[in-house]
Amino acid sequence: MHVMILGCRGVPSRHGGFETFAHDLSLFLAARNHEVTVYCQAGAGSRLSEDMWHGVRRVFVPAGDGAWGTIQFDWASVRHASRENGVALTLGYNTGVFNYLLRMRGIPSVMNMDGLEWKRVKWSGMPRAWLWLNEVGGAAAASHLVADHPEIGRHLQRHTSPSKITVIPYGAEALPSASAEPLEQFGLQSKSYYLVIARPEPDNSILEIVRGFSRRPRPAKLVVLGNYQPGITPYHQSVVDAAGPDVKFAGAVYDREVVKSLRYHATAYIHGHRVGGTNPSLVEALGAGNAVIAHDNRFTRWVAGEHARYFADADQLAEVLDALESDPSQLARMEHESRMRHEQSFEQERVLAAYEALLARVAERASAEVAPATFGVGGIDGTGILSAHQWAHSLALGAQGAAEGAEQGRGSPQRRAAVRYKLRVPVTFHWNDGVEHSADGFTSDLAANGVLILCHRLPPIDSPIRIEVFAPVSGAGERTKIECFGRVARVVEHTEQSAFGVHGAFDHEHLAQETLVHA
Repeated sequence: MHVMILGCRGVPSRHGGFETFAHDLSLFLAARNHEVTVYCQAGAGSRLSEDMWHGVRRVFVPAGDGAWGTIQFDWASVRHASRENGVALTLGYNTGVFNYLLRMRGIPSVMNMDGLEWKRVKWSGMPRAWLWLNEVGGAAAASHLVADHPEIGRHLQRHTSPSKITVIPYGAEALPSASAEPLEQFGLQSKSYYLVIARPEPDNSILEIVRGFSRRPRPAKLVVLGNYQPGITPYHQSVVDAAGPDVKFAGAVYDREVVKSLRYHATAYIHGHRVGGTNPSLVEALGAGNAVIAHDNRFTRWVAGEHARYFADADQLAEVLDALESDPSQLARMEHESRMRHEQSFEQERVLAAYEALLARVAERASAEVAPATFGVGGIDGTGILSAHQWAHSLALGAQGAAEGAEQGRGSPQRRAAVRYKLRVPVTFHWNDGVEHSADGFTSDLAANGVLILCHRLPPIDSPIRIEVFAPVSGAGERTKIECFGRVARVVEHTEQSAFGVHGAFDHEHLAQETLVHA
């Protein structure tokens, strides 16, 4: 299948949880012989372009900075995906209403609904209303929803049926070891620091963590990752002002190997997120065997489990740190329990395989809904004779219309050329430009008056062409071949896979042969 991943800034991951997830999922799917496209945000003023990265097709979409730039990027990505053939995976619902375009174009889509974004403290007024609207609209527009946490799944049931929701948490690779060498650049040693990895926002309790840690001198440092801009952002300034001498702001670190080293060698991981579902950073801490100290809420308690330590404010965090420092033997037990919790629920390959299975199920269901009886009635049963036009006409009518057409005769059924279908079935095509040529491809768009074929070899524009469409036989586990003629109307060239459009391929006025035979 072809999976299109939208909603992240791109791969390889250099930003946050969605990018890390897209990085891992795209490589996983590509390694399992799926076609994968990831939409990546490029700078304003650049041109739309594509390349291949470890078997993953990347489409670079130009957009500006900030929130408006993100909206531009998401809209342009959805428009591009709506012209493709495959199943879309949208990460986050911040522009979920855009997925109505995919729905209108017949593209099945799965949406990871992320957390309760509109409830975050930083939003108010119009931004909060926009996010709430997109939560509701995204839930309605997508074919299926993924909740990364049981609480998110329960929340989404107010917008849609429970049967449309699947709970799949984030996963992470287990980290059994990591080099200590990257610590040198930060002046750190193994087990000499607590670690915080989070965006510097109020919802992530950074200020409370820094204040609680800085209540008194401690035997370990507090290392805080993130891009802080004191003097520009008031919240950032308040965090920096609250920090004692043992707090180290290490900046934004995107090198995955460096982050792994920082995680693995930390005394404990402190997690302050208050809103959202299963946080990827917390899952990665469990996979690294970190002792976890987390903000006390229904989301983190389900993820980190009963053996983590919890705090509600700066005073409670100070008490937790004091207790652990007075009895460091507790840390070893907490580390063991973190690894057990990870192995139980958040092992990465199982999570990615669950996404693969869900995407395949949604794509298959969408294909069945398009033409459930196309290959099972009106003679398309592997034994009868059916013209290519009648076959295309049965697509337009659907199951009931196809059955009626089979009973009423096959002379001149009403044409529905405007109806298009996203059917991906193999084809072989032949043309002659003085020399006989043959090549293979797949259908992308299919209508009663033409077809768009994805391929690597392109016939000349306006050349007559003979097409053999290989269609599955309903319930037989076999394929039949529909042979017809047309003319190349347009050619679309891409870096990795090109396409050409054929006019009249399924129009009985232009057919030279109208028989169905076994392939």
